[in-house]
Amino acid sequence: MSVERPFCSSESEAPFANGRYRCLTANEVVYGAPFVDVVRLECERHGLRRVGILGSRSIRQTLCEALARGLGARHALTHCDIGAHSPVDDVLVALRAMRDAQVDAIVAVGGGSVIDAAKAVRHGLRYGADDAASLYREAEALPNGRAPRLIAVPTTLSGAEFTSMAGLTDGSGRKQRLAHSGLAPETIVLDPCAGLSTPLLLWTSTGMRALDHAIEAVCSDHCDAFTEAMALQALPLLAGGLAATVAAPTDAAARQQCQLGMWFACVGPAAGVPMGVSHGIGHILGAEYGLAHGITSCVVMAAAIEWNRPAVLERQRRIERCLALPGETLMEQVDGLLRRLGLPGHLADVGIGAERFESIAERSMTDFFIPTNPRRVRSSADLLEVLRLAA
Repeated sequence: MSVERPFCSSESEAPFANGRYRCLTANEVVYGAPFVDVVRLECERHGLRRVGILGSRSIRQTLCEALARGLGARHALTHCDIGAHSPVDDVLVALRAMRDAQVDAIVAVGGGSVIDAAKAVRHGLRYGADDAASLYREAEALPNGRAPRLIAVPTTLSGAEFTSMAGLTDGSGRKQRLAHSGLAPETIVLDPCAGLSTPLLLWTSTGMRALDHAIEAVCSDHCDAFTEAMALQALPLLAGGLAATVAAPTDAAARQQCQLGMWFACVGPAAGVPMGVSHGIGHILGAEYGLAHGITSCVVMAAAIEWNRPAVLERQRRIERCLALPGETLMEQVDGLLRRLGLPGHLADVGIGAERFESIAERSMTDFFIPTNPRRVRSSADLLEVLRLAA
């Protein structure tokens, strides 16, 4: 993880006199090529003969079937039954199916929930997990089996494929984090055509989540020189690519621009740069209130930006210059972009009223990203202020 260091108070000071960056865990990112061809070549290159496909119900009839046909005799099974927010029960069913099929590779096709589930399945195969308790085995435990190779074909812009962490939802609706250095895929395939069938709302909302990654990375006290450079590059790519996709939903070039922006935005999180209150509150809204990952960022990020502004004013000004969107402040720029994309920007837009704010604030205090917010969160009363700004 990048070492903590204070940002300088003026632009003339060198803000990165020292630091540390941990390289991406993926072996390679392949972009712009047809995903079926890339996966088939990967299987040939690594001698993979029993490939399991993991997906969601919504893409079984399209992308997963196309991949199964392309794999031919290498295709061992297709399991398309992963629900939103990666329910641990769904993960365990998929784990048993992959173990029974004796797969030597898993291809995760879908959004963040599917990819997080695939990471957890591979972890479970490596450590011989057979229930929820053993799935969360400590990283120091000795492996009981061989982990299959993992290839990710994302169809949204959530960025889950770039991190060594998986967020799973337990039976009570609470989000739990599974973290291990061996979780991330070896190969990530960014094929813009794989995203053409993704509903526009899902694409643009997860694009705003990618923007949230970039903003919270730059504003993190654990940011480093490479993370900031890539995050600042990601901002205009995402803003421009999302606008172009809304104008022309079948434009593969616009979708690829979004994918590149998402990749660059994930450089920090992939290296362990932690997020802040937008992601922390978002985890509770997703797991306990059923909001999609992208939508949670849409309805919280502008408020989180405004609440954090006193602590990160110079960093937000750097972001404003890179985004170059209408608006005098970063909060105004983000709020305006949400409106132009036709996305919800407030909790009221998704049916969450003030009567739930105290409960959300209290539950959010248990999230792992609250302590790493750049403005210190002293109690749930601080998060209540954020929620009121997001109302």
